[in-house]
Amino acid sequence: MRFKTFLTERINPVEMEAADKILTKLKKLGLVRLPSKKIGEVTKRDGSGEKNIMIRVKPTDEKKEFNKKEVMSKIEKILKADKNAKSIKGHEKSPNSAKYPSVSFKIDKREYDIVIANGSNAGENYEKDFHQELEDYHEKGIPNMWVEEMELQMEELDPTFKTEDVVGSPKRREGSTRRSNVPGDEVGAIIGDIVFNMKDGSKRYVSVKNKKGGVFANLGGVGPTFSKDFKMDPTTEIGKLLVGLGYEPDKVQKGFEAYVSGKPVDFETHIKTEKTAGPSTELYKFLLKSWGWNYFYVRELKPGFKVKLITEKLVKETLLDGLVVHEINYPSEKAKQLTVKFGNGTVEYYLEIRNSAGLIRPNDAKVKINKMNF
Repeated sequence: MRFKTFLTERINPVEMEAADKILTKLKKLGLVRLPSKKIGEVTKRDGSGEKNIMIRVKPTDEKKEFNKKEVMSKIEKILKADKNAKSIKGHEKSPNSAKYPSVSFKIDKREYDIVIANGSNAGENYEKDFHQELEDYHEKGIPNMWVEEMELQMEELDPTFKTEDVVGSPKRREGSTRRSNVPGDEVGAIIGDIVFNMKDGSKRYVSVKNKKGGVFANLGGVGPTFSKDFKMDPTTEIGKLLVGLGYEPDKVQKGFEAYVSGKPVDFETHIKTEKTAGPSTELYKFLLKSWGWNYFYVRELKPGFKVKLITEKLVKETLLDGLVVHEINYPSEKAKQLTVKFGNGTVEYYLEIRNSAGLIRPNDAKVKINKMNF
């Protein structure tokens, strides 16, 4: 069912004001209203004939990594903090869009729908294309020498996996990727992008990375670590991680204050170190939880794929063995991020703690893989 869009003049001033207030809050997430589209009143696609106000937004910087599920969760959090917003609900596909996800809510019984348009990063697009190749190969029988070669690698690495035992077409995994309190041997089911269903009822999980894909893990809990005046709480999960890496909370605060004032700090902001991070450290524990095991790691080579079976032994004896922190960087009058370089030669990582909306107070952290030789 095609929906009919009405121009903003059909929405009364009070409803427009409510929509604009929400848009102002969304800017903090790095989202802006689509410049070529106005806030519109639309008829739902579900055939009900009911109309609501659709607010179409996109990320300010579409080149940056953009996890739609995380953004939806943040939008829901903003709406829940608004006492006027009711019936808040996320949608994998908006009732007003055949393509994009959204978050709907009501104000004074009037329905609104924030549609998150665009924002598909290269990794997400690659994952979709990769799944389509698998679907064509398994379901439609379309020959694909690279998929065939990839699955042969999987069979060699895991004798319990056989292509002929795959039931139906591999599926894309849906749902949260949060790994808090998830045992290491269950991480594959959480982070696997593709799920193979087997004849014996078991499943095999595949984590997919395109050739340029570098983001390894997202850290939660960044916001509570820093107060509005940039004071760092060393007791939070992120706080403990930073202290373990060698950061001094008072210097972190002074670094952010220096960025605001433009006045230089009176301490060294680039610290070279070769500090070992063994199993008892917060960094090691975080990486162990992030890697997990019992899944295939598939990386694009162009052409073809490189496949690794992630096992507990591989993680502990290769990927995290001899982990060393090479360098930590404080914020200063010239930089507003905390960055860390660490690794073991086999894998080299880069941690960046920053504000994803371009502000100063950190709210986001990512671990990227700069080099991988395994």
